[in-house]
Amino acid sequence: MALPVGKISPIVKTQFGYHIIKVNKKEEYRLKTFDEVKDQVKEVVLEQKKADKIDETFNKWKEEAKITKYIDRL
Repeated sequence: MALPVGKISPIVKTQFGYHIIKVNKKEEYRLKTFDEVKDQVKEVVLEQKKADKIDETFNKWKEEAKITKYIDRL
């Protein structure tokens, strides 16, 4: 439901409880062009690839490790 500025909503039930919402102000946000965000996108993708590679490497090491546990005192 889109409320105009200054209006109050009826009671709204969510998973967190009951709410009454008042719209104080609305702002328009323009969509950024790909050229404006491509460096950020590239950084996010590279960080995700790094994290995936680290996980892959640790899992490989875990599978290849030969660990013998003789005493379990926990």
